[in-house]
Amino acid sequence: MAGQPPPSEIRLPTLIAGLRVIDGRIDNDDWRIEALAIDLPALHPRQVLRLDVRGRYVAGTLTLPAALALSLDTPQRLLERQPAQLSARGRLEFSGKGWRMPAQVFLAGPLRIGRDSALMQPVRLGLDARYQSAGGSTAFRLGLAAPMAFDDASWRFVPVSVVLEGDPQVPWASARGSLSLGARLRLRLAGEIAAWPAGWPLLPAPLAASRTPLAFSLAYAGTPDASGPARLTLRRDATALEARFRLPEVLAWLDAGGSGSPLPPLAGTLTTPHLVLDGVTLDGVQLRLDDAP
Repeated sequence: MAGQPPPSEIRLPTLIAGLRVIDGRIDNDDWRIEALAIDLPALHPRQVLRLDVRGRYVAGTLTLPAALALSLDTPQRLLERQPAQLSARGRLEFSGKGWRMPAQVFLAGPLRIGRDSALMQPVRLGLDARYQSAGGSTAFRLGLAAPMAFDDASWRFVPVSVVLEGDPQVPWASARGSLSLGARLRLRLAGEIAAWPAGWPLLPAPLAASRTPLAFSLAYAGTPDASGPARLTLRRDATALEARFRLPEVLAWLDAGGSGSPLPPLAGTLTTPHLVLDGVTLDGVQLRLDDAP
């Protein structure tokens, strides 16, 4: 075969009886897919391809089990370096020490592939997920729109638009920024929270009376389970909060409801022109929080 002249074009075969893979494995320099199972009823290079895929994606400390149903129009176009429309729906599961997050996922967009990379521009991605830990569980829905690039075992969404909603303790928020997930999670978002979530502790007066959306910015760079320190700013009218926090600690505080500390596990400063506590009005308030490590 090595002595044969190179073909004028790379062509996919036609598989009338389909293809099945059981307990397969794909190894790359910095990522792999384990326990791979593929069920492909048929393959026609210039017809719609449908297949079911199950496996476990592993890159560094990130392990991501998945079961997806895929649809790809005209697969031959990928070998011709042309975009082919891809859609996928199914299940993913994120997990870490003491928590797990099963999710239903939907993804769609035009796919291009390179030597060791993939690009979808744009991609629409939706997650319907539930965060579960010993303290309880929280359901949320996340919508994302962005160009998506996969290379060097990292997914990058830049620039990204995000919408979040869910249970009463989940803020209804919209934001723009950047997101990358691989050996590390990097996140930078700026946007608005429409209203103070019903599942959060009540705000003191006069903050509780305001109906102004809360402008926020969020930054994180750390382990993929989001357990490292993050930075948050919140602004409503003349009130501002600048804080550092760790997501697992904040979720545990929310799960505790009124049985735990009245103050959230944050470290930072809160400034506001007026604050009413137990009938006492305070002016020119600057509050320092040091509860987070």
